[in-house]
Amino acid sequence: MTKFLQNLQEQVQRREEEMAEAQGREDASDRRLQQLQTTLSQLDTRLKAASQETEAVRREQAVWEKKVGELQARCTTLEEEKYEALSKVRENVQVAEEAVLQNEQSLLREKQKTEELEKMKHAIKHLIQEAAVRTRKEVQNATSKAC
Repeated sequence: MTKFLQNLQEQVQRREEEMAEAQGREDASDRRLQQLQTTLSQLDTRLKAASQETEAVRREQAVWEKKVGELQARCTTLEEEKYEALSKVRENVQVAEEAVLQNEQSLLREKQKTEELEKMKHAIKHLIQEAAVRTRKEVQNATSKAC
């Protein structure tokens, strides 16, 4: 019976050792589970922060996209205004050039008329002088015949 008791005692001791090992493995598993839960919690916190940051970036991007759209529209409007202004400037330059040309033509006609007038004055003066000379000759001839 001693052998039996000894055998039984060895079995009890082996079972206690196995239970101690099982308890050690369970404690290790609990610690590992706790570490994993902590890591998961940290990752969850980081994920929430990243999600919030992503949402903030999306909102900011939407604001910038709206501003870009407004600026593109403004740019288009300014380009159209610039084109219209350049068209008006070209048109006004053309009108001014035509006015300058008409003025030059008018001045040329005036100069030609002035020259023509001067020629006429000179011709009339010459005719008057010739008439005066003829008249003097006739007066002289008439006075020499009368004397």
